[in-house]
Amino acid sequence: MRSESRAARRSASAASRSALASAGLAASPDLSAPWRAEDDRPLVATVLAWGVGVALLSRFVLSENLLNAVIDYSSDGGSVLEKIHVGTYLGVGLLALALLTTRIALLPAEVRILRQFGWLVAVIAALTAVVVLAGNSVSAGFLVDTYVSSALACALMFVLPPDSRRRIGDALLIFMALSSLVAIAEKAVGLRLLPYPYVENGFRPTGLTSHPLVVGLFNAGSIAFVMATRWPGWAKAAAMLLLVMAAFAAGARTGALLAAAVALVSALTMPLSNPDPAQRLKTRGLILLGLVCLIPIALPAMAQLGLLERFITDGYVDDSANARVEIYRIFGLVDWRDILLGADPLWIKKLAFEKLGFEFIESPVVMFVFQFGALGAAALFCTILLSLWRLAAGSDWRAALGVVAFLLCALSNNTLSSKNQAIVMMVVLCLAYRRDDAPGRGWPA
Repeated sequence: MRSESRAARRSASAASRSALASAGLAASPDLSAPWRAEDDRPLVATVLAWGVGVALLSRFVLSENLLNAVIDYSSDGGSVLEKIHVGTYLGVGLLALALLTTRIALLPAEVRILRQFGWLVAVIAALTAVVVLAGNSVSAGFLVDTYVSSALACALMFVLPPDSRRRIGDALLIFMALSSLVAIAEKAVGLRLLPYPYVENGFRPTGLTSHPLVVGLFNAGSIAFVMATRWPGWAKAAAMLLLVMAAFAAGARTGALLAAAVALVSALTMPLSNPDPAQRLKTRGLILLGLVCLIPIALPAMAQLGLLERFITDGYVDDSANARVEIYRIFGLVDWRDILLGADPLWIKKLAFEKLGFEFIESPVVMFVFQFGALGAAALFCTILLSLWRLAAGSDWRAALGVVAFLLCALSNNTLSSKNQAIVMMVVLCLAYRRDDAPGRGWPA
């Protein structure tokens, strides 16, 4: 029986390798070192490493507001080509170059991730085709730049060896810390560094992002991955402090609370060198006691610095938060066919403004239901969740904590139903610090 089982496994493995080879990929037979330097064209490898880094990081450096100052990226008008980020175009070219010139070896777990994101693209393509055939309009720009580009980011990260992936993850976290530093400085001086098209009652910094809520979303989703870097302890502590303070400075209440919670859990569970479990437990207890003692000092200081302004003036639930709940009343204003089969998004937005007084629909559930119908929305949501779960499945549990924090923050606004690079961020960070079967990878023990 055992010999038959081994034979079956060998047969399945051979079939898998054959399928991968036909797609231009190769499953590594040696899981401990699947990225051996077998390519005699170091120039191609260097171009790919730098090119992928530039393509992925440009999604964050060239924010929505910066692009809108030059082209009609997310504003009304303009050509279809303008609606796609320049980083996406660059990524497509680099992926084509990699497939034509490079032998790509993947672990079985990585093949499963790539397959899952392939399913995500397939579901989006199928739903888009159904919507178009039904005669309704579809916002292809946000689907491509939010979801298809996340699958592209996944493929691009797998083009690179683990060390290059980690460097890109480190660079992205450094960008997040730098953006947080800019946001804190903006809060102090009352001026923004980058253009901001919206008129608000109070001042909220944006850092190097497009919106104050994006600061909270990015920081809540990325802060857990700081512990996966190989930075010295003081650098990790400084980066996490910057991320938390910037989220509060931006007035992103949900993002700030989630970032603080993830930072607290990360501090209490950080690796300790002492081999004695009792001593480690005692040390963690002292860390917890120290953090609790800091609260009476930190809260007044944060209030004095204006970091708690939105909590003090508006509380946690204000008109903006209520609007995200009240928008569900729109289901009572339409026919059941519109809910089941979908409706024209422009008509739905007009209905929300005229009947409910909401200029924007900040609910991915509402937007997906009317864009794709109830069944299509359920299929898309499930595929998105499965893709994120597959990303976190092979990583440390703190990566899963980061994914959960990201989802909770994203579901509190319209992140999942608008054009943004948030899911690309999670793809890059999860793959940069992934802990599979190869030794020396992923999170510190």
